[in-house]
Formats: sequence, structure tokens, C-alpha cells
Amino acid sequence: MTLDLEQTTNQLKETIDSLHDRYLEQSEPVDRTDHAFFEKVKKETAPHFELTKKWFEEAEVFVKDREVSVHPNQVQSTYENIEMLILHSYYLDIDKNRYKDLYHSSHYVLDMVLDNL
Repeated sequence: MTLDLEQTTNQLKETIDSLHDRYLEQSEPVDRTDHAFFEKVKKETAPHFELTKKWFEEAEVFVKDREVSVHPNQVQSTYENIEMLILHSYYLDIDKNRYKDLYHSSHYVLDMVLDNL
């Protein structure tokens, strides 16, 4: 189980790094009514959402009833933050500082999980 969580956590760190790069490389927000873009985003983000959910389920079990420095609320918040990162990496509809905060706080908790393994 911990090996799975370690792999999933490392994959998720790589995923949010690539999403961060995508966010920085895009120049402007896209038209939210563009159906073709919506379908592209839906297709490209599905594996990210699946990985995030898998990590959440594994991490939730790991921190529950254990002597670790990660609290279950942190796992829940990180799950939600990464879901927001996924979407905002495509739509560029939040402030750059807010995006950076989500990115850094997600990495922080992911690193804490790895340290506790």
C-alpha cells in the first residue's frame, strides 16, 4: 500500500509540475463557450482527475488512524486544490498568485506524505 501511495504521489507531483508549466506557457484565457476546447480539456484532464482521486483514496487511508504529520483535512484540501489546479491550468481564470499558492501548498502536502512514508 505504501509503495502504491509513493508512486501515486510522485506521479501527482509530476502532473502538477506539467500543469504548472502549461499555465505559465499560455498567454491568455480561452473562450469558455468554445465547445471544441471544452471537449479537448475534458479528454486531456480525465487522467489527471483519475490520478488525483486515486491519490486521495490512498492518502486518506494512510493518514487515518496513524501517527503521521499529515492531517486528514490536509489530504482533503490538497485533493480539492489539485482539482482546481487542473482546471485553472487550461482556463487561466484565476490570479497568478492564487495559482502559485495552490501549486505550492499542494507540493508541500505531497512532500509531507512522502516524508511520512
